[in-house]
Amino acid sequence: MICLDSGSMNYDQLWATTSLRGVASGVLKIHTLKESMHSGVGGGVVPDTFRVARILLDRIEDSVTGEVKIPEAHCEIPAHVLKANEVMSTIDYKGQYAFLPNVSAEATSSCELALRNCWKPSLTVVGANLPDCKIAGNVIRQETAVKLSLRTPPIVDANKACDAMHKILVANPPYGAHVEFVPDACGSGCATPELAPWLSRALEEGSKLAFNKTYGCMGMGGSIPFIGMLIQTYPKAQFVVTGVLGPKSNAHGPDEFLHIPYVKGVTLGVARVLGDHFVHTPKA
Repeated sequence: MICLDSGSMNYDQLWATTSLRGVASGVLKIHTLKESMHSGVGGGVVPDTFRVARILLDRIEDSVTGEVKIPEAHCEIPAHVLKANEVMSTIDYKGQYAFLPNVSAEATSSCELALRNCWKPSLTVVGANLPDCKIAGNVIRQETAVKLSLRTPPIVDANKACDAMHKILVANPPYGAHVEFVPDACGSGCATPELAPWLSRALEEGSKLAFNKTYGCMGMGGSIPFIGMLIQTYPKAQFVVTGVLGPKSNAHGPDEFLHIPYVKGVTLGVARVLGDHFVHTPKA
């Protein structure tokens, strides 16, 4: 199976995407009052719903390190993945992101950043029902709602991770606040089977032919759902997931671009894989 919807870490070699993370999301809602009230009247008496939300979020994520505290959201990283990840030591992993000056990444090592991005869970608050700062008044709001997006490692069951997150968030709510968690879309990630020797050789030779450099393996922090479906449908198949979305290509953005020399190199590398596949396919 060949998928050309992925990307690369640089434009100097062929890259094979071997894993994609999943996602478990939902909306956390906290209520404390029948109606909102003036903060001067209720402040110090009525627990602020946003503070209750912070307390609950601290149950599932270390706010200092970003480490997710949900056991069901973690997995053991396979040895061959750790070995392949060593190539990231040659990559400026942080450099592919539009950091402002003096802002640091969550780790200093490119190898560790790659593992955090592709094989470890991460939590993001992607929405909230807070009023715009321009119109916000001195009010204790009766409700705070935040939408959570939990990225899960490739071989973690996203539904189980979501169920675990649900149980942790609603158990024994602070101040007896009314807390609910409404799960949203969940989808597990996937990891392609370890490359067969013939395919690894084909990728290496194709990459050297096109770029004079061996290929690299990478994971993706996002998802391509149909890859997981294909892996489940054809468990004995080999997969080459690659593409041309390299650094600063800004897919779907207003300044999206293609690195034309790299496009030609990937085309040559994939053609070499197809040729070797023909040689290794049993003939009737």
